[in-house]
Amino acid sequence: MEIADAWEFYICRVEDAPASIFLNLGFEAVAPVAGADTLYVVHIELLDRDEHGMGSSAEADLLRSVEDRITEGAQAMGLYYVGRMRSRGAWQLVFYGPAGWLDALKPTHTTTELLAGRKVDVRTMPDPDWGFYREYLLPDADSRQWIANRKVVEALQDQGDTLTVPRPVAHWVLFATAAERAAFLSDAEHQGFAIVNLVDDAEGARPFGAQLQRVDAVDLDHIHDVAMSLVELARRYAGSYDGWEAPIERPTDEAS
Repeated sequence: MEIADAWEFYICRVEDAPASIFLNLGFEAVAPVAGADTLYVVHIELLDRDEHGMGSSAEADLLRSVEDRITEGAQAMGLYYVGRMRSRGAWQLVFYGPAGWLDALKPTHTTTELLAGRKVDVRTMPDPDWGFYREYLLPDADSRQWIANRKVVEALQDQGDTLTVPRPVAHWVLFATAAERAAFLSDAEHQGFAIVNLVDDAEGARPFGAQLQRVDAVDLDHIHDVAMSLVELARRYAGSYDGWEAPIERPTDEAS
């Protein structure tokens, strides 16, 4: 089966611990895959956990080499590599496939040398509905917003943006009724957002839109907090947040 390559990562909390999840969203549209009714998790111990329990950068560099060896071998056997979770001192690689491949996922001699004493445990269980992929790996709505925010920030950064410089940032929201929009806008104005434009002919279930603007920096931590404040406010009035954009702010060339 052809699976789209749609790899993404996001930061979240899993069982109240910080986690970094890297997964192929291409499986979301096709899961569960026929014949792949068994979950396999390769659980690798992190020796240098770092303060958040997700591993230091040096630990990550080493384990990516291990991950490449394991995933290449697993995919050659017909298993599906769906993602990775780093949390609570463990690096976990997640696969789906038919039953009976537990021993084949255990480290080879070469991989054992790369692991340099780190403990490895391969776990398996029936999961015909791909519940682990759907419930633990797929991002929820807030995490999808973080991914969207990260992509805009990365696009600005790629163009030389100085992310910490405040500038006018435009936001869009959508509502089912004009009354819900009006209530939202009243609250948003109290948070310092100015109303730039109203749209009454948007398509879909929420045809009443609005464009807001406020001066903010666009580094990821800050702009994500700003966006989430609008997401939560929009939810209060049964609306939806539809993203943001900002002009590029590059550093001035003092030498010129």
